[in-house]
Amino acid sequence: MRFSFLLLILGLLFLLAGCFESTPEVPKVPKAKPKQPTPEVVSVSPTDNGTTVSLLPKIEVRFSLSMDSNLGKELPTDGNCTGVVQLSPDGFQTCAPLIRTGSSDQQKTFQFLPAESLRRKLRYHLRITPEAKSNKGASLKSTYTTEESFPTKWTITIGASGDDLGLALHTDGQGRLLVAGASRFENNDNVSKDGFLALYDHEGDQQWMQQPGFGKLPNALALQVVDSGWRMGALLPGESGTTLALTSFSEDGVAEPSIKFTWPSAPQGSALVLDPAGNLLSSGDTRRHLRVNHRRWNQRASATLGSGISVKALALHQRSTLYAGGIVTGPLDGTPSTHTQDGFVMKLDPSGVKRWSRRLPTASRDVVTVLAANAEGVVAAGVTGGKLRVKVSSLAEALESGEGDDAFVIGFDTQGNPQWLQQFGTEADERVHAIALSDNATLAIGGSTQGAFPDQQTAGQGGAFVSLFQRDGTFLWTRQFGSSGADEVRALAFLPNGNLIATGGTSGSLDGHTHQGGLDVFVVKFDTEGKRL
Repeated sequence: MRFSFLLLILGLLFLLAGCFESTPEVPKVPKAKPKQPTPEVVSVSPTDNGTTVSLLPKIEVRFSLSMDSNLGKELPTDGNCTGVVQLSPDGFQTCAPLIRTGSSDQQKTFQFLPAESLRRKLRYHLRITPEAKSNKGASLKSTYTTEESFPTKWTITIGASGDDLGLALHTDGQGRLLVAGASRFENNDNVSKDGFLALYDHEGDQQWMQQPGFGKLPNALALQVVDSGWRMGALLPGESGTTLALTSFSEDGVAEPSIKFTWPSAPQGSALVLDPAGNLLSSGDTRRHLRVNHRRWNQRASATLGSGISVKALALHQRSTLYAGGIVTGPLDGTPSTHTQDGFVMKLDPSGVKRWSRRLPTASRDVVTVLAANAEGVVAAGVTGGKLRVKVSSLAEALESGEGDDAFVIGFDTQGNPQWLQQFGTEADERVHAIALSDNATLAIGGSTQGAFPDQQTAGQGGAFVSLFQRDGTFLWTRQFGSSGADEVRALAFLPNGNLIATGGTSGSLDGHTHQGGLDVFVVKFDTEGKRL
């Protein structure tokens, strides 16, 4: 019995030992770190295939996450396509050096600028590589490249350390472009004054540039295409009188010696036209009389028409009809003076015989500064400080003041009957220096403004502007542009495809072009809808 009890006790102890047998340790699995979200490129600017941009465009890249604060701080400057952000015009064979200029939006958005001006009229792609990391260290999943490119502007600039100004344009049937202007260059005590003529192909690439050696700055220039090349007429001021010069250029830019003659004691002129035969017609500029100088190689003729007249503009239709416009300060063909000065338009034959005249009366100063003519009549444009009327039943109806100096455009038929009028401007002053009439009768005027036109912006001391109209006066659009300096349009021309070219002067860096000093010549292009190319 006692033995059985001991066996029972031993069995219980055995069972208890089995229950308390130690369980083998399970190896610990380390906790997985949370997966970092992968950054993505949300947007880039300039937008893909967007509007043409400056040669120094502001480039912006926006990410989905906050990025490393050092992103893009050190980018290559040797033209190689390395680094986190790359900009290339040739499939990333070469790249434009970039500089990071800032970041925003909690390090999600980064801004860059080219270290130097991009090349004109090229298309650029932007690429962001996986070197771009978030502030948590996560890399971009893959390289991001813009599908479409963005184009740089077509704009051309010409300049040296002095003052250069575009004064005349001419296009031919091949889409080639002639640009003529004035150039003043200073080197120590030496001052060089001359004109220039440059030829550009249909792509806007310069073929050649020549200076005729005038020794003076031209007040006005006129251009003409001939079988053997081109002609350039120049109106040159001087203390002894006004000089007219005619220079012929071959197709490859070789200039013949200029043919010159001077009208002794003639006042300085401001308008010039060339007729189909190569005759130069120019205007003297005085408040006492109008002088029309007519030149056919070695022949000279002049006519004096009226008193109190200052001619600012001339336009010629074929060889038979000449129009003059400007300022009149006294009575004109039976119309009395209304203020200190009024604008006027006259029709003449090339010998200077007056056919009719029209006065533009307002309560303020007015001036006709440019004219364009065709078989239907003449279009006059200029500036007024009052409010013009196409037809006035009485003089008092026109005596109403405006705000600042506004631009105006008015169309006359061949008999001098006003057909339409457009007057427009900003709260500040406008100046009108250029006009062009296309073969399909589209009309453009250009100049400068101290204000801002509707839906347009002013960038500097004064902006350049271009306005387009249908031949019946219907307004189409106005475009204002410029640099941080002063800008003005001085000449316009239509290309065969309807695009519009404008030239003039800028005292700043226009569209990212390097400002050479003083005034630089600019040449810009607009399509038919007013988009600057």
